[in-house]
Amino acid sequence: MSKRIGQRTGPLRVLVVEDDRQDAYFIMNALDQAGETESDLVTSGAAAVEAITEGVHDIVLLDLNMPGITGRDVLKTIRTERGIKTPIIVLSTSTQRGDIDDSYALNANAYIVKPYGLDEYDTIAAGLHNFWHVLARLPGEPRPG
Repeated sequence: MSKRIGQRTGPLRVLVVEDDRQDAYFIMNALDQAGETESDLVTSGAAAVEAITEGVHDIVLLDLNMPGITGRDVLKTIRTERGIKTPIIVLSTSTQRGDIDDSYALNANAYIVKPYGLDEYDTIAAGLHNFWHVLARLPGEPRPG
């Protein structure tokens, strides 16, 4: 059964995994402006694995290049080792074909290159909200009545 627009109730719960304070601020602010979104921030891969495993977020925005446990490590752990289906969107500064291909090979749901301007963060947040909150059905959502 397909989802009708406007069927979802409650805010979109987003986990932001970002070790750079400035990027985290821009992302969190843009998500806040998008409306009907609750965001949590973690700054390390280890904290990301823990938070994703808890299963309280609808989607994850994942920085790829973090020290220690990288975004790739997070994807591998969450998808391959734990089989968790929460949508994960890589948000990275890298435009390298290898990083993009590797992310999809590790079962990322999307790959977005971090923008340079604040307006572009707002555009990304609005697009994420529109697609993941309004249009898409997410794992674990109750079936429509």
